[in-house]
Amino acid sequence: MPFSRAQQAILDKMAKTPKDTGELPYELREYREKIHAAEEKYQGWANRETWAIALHFGNDEGLYNLAKELVEQAKATAERDWRGYQARDPKNWSDRTKKQDIDRLSAENFKDLIGSWLEENWEAVPDSPFKLMVRDMHPDHRIDWRAFYNSVAED
Repeated sequence: MPFSRAQQAILDKMAKTPKDTGELPYELREYREKIHAAEEKYQGWANRETWAIALHFGNDEGLYNLAKELVEQAKATAERDWRGYQARDPKNWSDRTKKQDIDRLSAENFKDLIGSWLEENWEAVPDSPFKLMVRDMHPDHRIDWRAFYNSVAED
């Protein structure tokens, strides 16, 4: 398959990159990451793994309700944690970045809460494609928990 003009320009720049550093110039690394991310999109999600987890939670009323409850718990914990962080370090935890900080903390909490729930309730989860998918997931799975969290939080 022939390369587009943009891809060819990138390849040309890469060919001119000094070999001794082993590093690509910043703009090339950034461009490569954007292309890689765009190629990985699956059904509007960051990747297939994120789509699959969202599909299972969205198609099962019990799992969906669980996700909604965990979103609320994650938000409450993130807001409490943010206030504590700000009290200790107001310079790095300012009101200006409060929303982004809380969103990030909420997504991290959400991931941890789902993991904890699965560990505690694994035997009670019925055999299903969802259970098989979770069981077979590599510990370094690529689920974009922040995107999944945002989709549940927006409903």
